[in-house]
Parts: sequence; C-alpha cells; structure tokens
Amino acid sequence: MSMYKINNSVIKNADMTHEMQKRALSIGIDSVRKYELEKDIADHLKKSLIKNMVQHGIV
Repeated sequence: MSMYKINNSVIKNADMTHEMQKRALSIGIDSVRKYELEKDIADHLKKSLIKNMVQHGIV
C-alpha cells in the first residue's frame, strides 16, 4: 500500500508509478482550483486523465 500526500490530498492506494501519481494529483488540484461544482471538477478530471495517461479512474 502506497501513501503519497501533497496539499492535504492523500493517495492511499494506486496502481500507477510515482510520477503518474504526482501528475494525477496535480490535475486534481488544478480541477478544484478552476471549478466549484463537483460535476465540473469530475468532468475536468476525467478529460484530463484520459488525455494525459489513464483510461479510467476513481475519485
């Protein structure tokens, strides 16, 4: 089990490399800063993750 923490965000378990985890967390933080509605945050996360590295993810 890997634990990775930045900016009060925690990745408890991941099947990704450390670099991919950092990138996904960065995209998540960016999404929260840009949008207020959860559906907009989730949409931005999904599109960014698919575009950049993964085909599916759980938030």
